[in-house]
This record gives sequence, C-alpha cells and structure tokens, in this order.
Amino acid sequence: MNKQAIIKQLNLLLNQELEAAQLAADNAHKAAIDDESVAETQYDTLAIEAAYLAEGQSRRVDELKANLQSLQTLSISDFDDDTAIGLSALFKLEGQESWYYLLPVGGGNKLSYQQQSILVVTPHSPIGQAVMGQYVYDEVSILVAGKSQTLEIAQVC
Repeated sequence: MNKQAIIKQLNLLLNQELEAAQLAADNAHKAAIDDESVAETQYDTLAIEAAYLAEGQSRRVDELKANLQSLQTLSISDFDDDTAIGLSALFKLEGQESWYYLLPVGGGNKLSYQQQSILVVTPHSPIGQAVMGQYVYDEVSILVAGKSQTLEIAQVC
C-alpha cells in the first residue's frame, strides 16, 4: 500500500476540519463582540458564553494546525515480519476486515485506499497501545466495549 497516498487523504480531511474550525472560531469571536451580545442584565451571559466558545474553537484550530504539522514531519518507515510495530505501520489484525494505520494524529478517521478500509489509530488508543513494539503473529489483548479480546497481528507493512 502507498502510505504516502493514505497520509495525503488524511491531510485533506484534517485541512477540511481546519477550515470548518476556523470559520466556527471566527463566527464565535464575532458573536462575542457583537452589539447584540452586550449584557442587558447581570444575569445575561450571552457574551461570556460566546467568548468561551470562541476560545474553545481557537484551541481546536491550533490543535488541527499542530496535527497537520506533525503529519508533514512524520518519517514513514517500512515494516516487515521482523520489525517491531511503531509509528507509520499499517497492520491488520486476524479476523478484522480493516487495516489500521498507526499515526501520531488523526485517530478515529476512516479512510479508503484501493477498496481497502483503513482506520487511523494513535499510540494512545487501546489498539495503538496494544500493538506498539509487537511483531507479526504476536497476540495482543484489546479492551473493546468493556470486554477483552485477544487478536493476532496478521500482517504489517
């Protein structure tokens, strides 16, 4: 699989999220300073709520920018049966249809590459924690919906 093409897809998704977050942050900022948001009584908190929302949206924008920077500087490695799984590994677990792409950011995003479903996981996710440092054919225990499942790492690249 072309890992760079998959990262390009994720980059596109994160850029779309960034654009939406920037628009939301701008709108929240405008709402916070709008004349209609001025408190009419001591109990009127519309401006305060809008300011909190603007701050949260601005933090989200900063987070997405950092995520995009992290993807741009990521060193992509090739993995085989004799290489411990680490960042940039694409792997498949026994009995699972999807491939998993272990990346520092973008966890939870679902991508598709050449009719293959790919789920981005991070080292902090349950699956990411379980596979880091493991090898093909190792068994890993993953907590899913409160139940522990033991799965074998079937493939890696």
